Amino acid sequence: MDGVSDDLGHDLCQIQTRNEWRLAVLGFTAAALLVRMDKLLVGQVARNPPTQRKLNEACPLHRIPRKQYTRIFESLTNPDNVLLVLQALNFSRSNRNKLVELIDDEAVGEFVRALPELEHSIDPGIVRYLFRRLRYHWHALRRRGASAKQKSAFHLLEASGRMVAEIVDSGLPNRVEAVIDQIEKIVRPGDVLITRHDFAASNLFLPGFWPHAALVIGTEEDRARMGVEVSEGQCKRWRGDKCVLEADREGVLFRSLRQTLAVDSLVE
Repeated sequence: MDGVSDDLGHDLCQIQTRNEWRLAVLGFTAAALLVRMDKLLVGQVARNPPTQRKLNEACPLHRIPRKQYTRIFESLTNPDNVLLVLQALNFSRSNRNKLVELIDDEAVGEFVRALPELEHSIDPGIVRYLFRRLRYHWHALRRRGASAKQKSAFHLLEASGRMVAEIVDSGLPNRVEAVIDQIEKIVRPGDVLITRHDFAASNLFLPGFWPHAALVIGTEEDRARMGVEVSEGQCKRWRGDKCVLEADREGVLFRSLRQTLAVDSLVE
């Protein structure tokens, strides 16, 4: 933190020309607006937990990762960042006479006139800062507790789902077994197989008659014939008689056609 302070102070002492003072005004204004927006978000927009949870959600479409609200809150109350804000305020106030010379400057005059308002809006204030820092720690603690509960619930549901998926009456005959040889001759890469186990317990929790689907991706020979290039890791898993990609209780797997068609009903 001391190194950051020394570097900033050294850089500010190098300001000599009018153009450098313009750049200093622009830098201070940009930083002040950013801090002010963060304070608005934390202090007024996201005052309740549902809003905070929504702002912490990821948005892959816009390349926004999860936990952005928490990161903004932490950054706003981070002691190192607050020290930099105080140094910027001190610079602006101690050099007011120099900055006022730019009040009619066509490039930065508008920003110079707004300096008092910007300074007031970002001044952390010791009491306000301590209160905001305590709020952040409470938010982080509450969020860790909620995250732990979510993970526990997920693991419980996952384990229950696996148990249900394993409950099937395997003593009954597989009606598709008799026609697997015929099916192997007609399926092609890209075909989708819709299947059903008549006596699987998981059917009780899924709507409709057809609860499962699998994608035929073809054999190694099909892959070579079509010129499909895959990674070394995929080659190790997609070989031999494995020609179907599907999800089951163990995850998304490459499987053989006979494994996939160990079912009671099938439509392609």
